[in-house]
Amino acid sequence: MNRSRHILFLFFFVHFFGYDLYSQFSIRYDTGDKIIDFNDIVPQQLSPSDFVAPDYRTEFRRIAERRHRRKERNSFELNATVQATQIYFSNWANGGDNTFNGLSTLSMTYKYNRNKLSITSRFDSRLGVSIIDTTTFKNEDKFEFSTLVTWAINDNWSYSGRVNFRSQFMKGYKSRTNKTLVSAFLSPGTLDVGLGFTFNPKDSPWEVVISPLTGSTLFVLNEELSESGAHGIDEGEHIKPMIGPR
Repeated sequence: MNRSRHILFLFFFVHFFGYDLYSQFSIRYDTGDKIIDFNDIVPQQLSPSDFVAPDYRTEFRRIAERRHRRKERNSFELNATVQATQIYFSNWANGGDNTFNGLSTLSMTYKYNRNKLSITSRFDSRLGVSIIDTTTFKNEDKFEFSTLVTWAINDNWSYSGRVNFRSQFMKGYKSRTNKTLVSAFLSPGTLDVGLGFTFNPKDSPWEVVISPLTGSTLFVLNEELSESGAHGIDEGEHIKPMIGPR
């Protein structure tokens, strides 16, 4: 009975007033002729950092911050429209032509901003088609791609580099009754590359690009237009380079 009381007293004493107790033991694994002592191997292969759990909160915070910075630095805008109108005349004393008009537009803008660097890329296109008494012709046709790269000097001025390319999609004629070819895809097409300055007052929606050093290239890839020397290109040529401010 006394022994039981001593054991119970020792249990409560260790539980309430005791300190952590540590011990050590060896594991031996018999591989036959060779005995491996794991106490000699494990300390050489493992370090305390191997047993530290990763801080997932820090990693998730880092990922969230990267996403937030990416959203602040990058923006993308897309706009697309399709319009159609139809006019039909039947048994009308004053007469008239049955017409159908269609217009589609597409514009995309991408912006990247980081410290003093800014990159703005735009794509704009418009294509309109009319049908008058079964005669089809286009009334609007163009596409333009431009990229402007700037490096801020102060709040209003920046160094800038600009690339602009513009042309049209379909063949164009003098009129719906005169089928003389006047344009086609990349005929003409114009590529401008310029270096200079950009004036853009803070919080202003407009900007002025000044490019004293500019190179421009005119394309006329259609053979018929090239042979006729259309759009100021030499007869039989397809490319005409030009240099100068624009």
